[in-house]
Amino acid sequence: MKPTFSPFTLALLALSAASLGLTGCATQQAGSSGGASSQAAANEPPPRYGWETFRQSNNPDVILAGMPSDEALDIFAARGGTTVINLRTDSEMAAFPGYQQSIEARGLKYVHVPTSGSTMGEATYDPMAAALDEATGPVLLHCASGGRATYAWAMRRIDHEGLSAQDASVYCTETRGKPWEKGNEILAAFAESRATQ
Repeated sequence: MKPTFSPFTLALLALSAASLGLTGCATQQAGSSGGASSQAAANEPPPRYGWETFRQSNNPDVILAGMPSDEALDIFAARGGTTVINLRTDSEMAAFPGYQQSIEARGLKYVHVPTSGSTMGEATYDPMAAALDEATGPVLLHCASGGRATYAWAMRRIDHEGLSAQDASVYCTETRGKPWEKGNEILAAFAESRATQ
């Protein structure tokens, strides 16, 4: 059977060829040398990413992303997106007042599952999984720059596809372009806990 792709998937695939890549969810820090340039960098708003940087997961209806720009959210909504799952912590979201309202104003469902690299696990996976299960169409799963989103999606693959922790780690490294040791530990612990359930 010849594979078919939705217009949403085809548009994302076309844009991914020019993708800049997602490099992780590390917080950008101002330089330690002080001075006006360091202060200016510290006062800059956190980065937001354009549609062309987003990555399609192995599921054509799940997009992995960094913090989306307004334009990226417009594109997602216009292409049939239904749900935005935000993995950023409350402290990270303090820099984005009104974000939930801007999502909902576009007719999208907003789900906030605050997740840090140190808290990612069963407790944060379950509400994310419930939101994925309830979604009626394409989902945008994001964090700061896509790293946590990629590892959270790998947890879903372990849970639903039976992917091993090792294969999930390889998937994340290939998707992100670099490894994250703590993330690999999280995946191993998650896989072990799911195997005993």
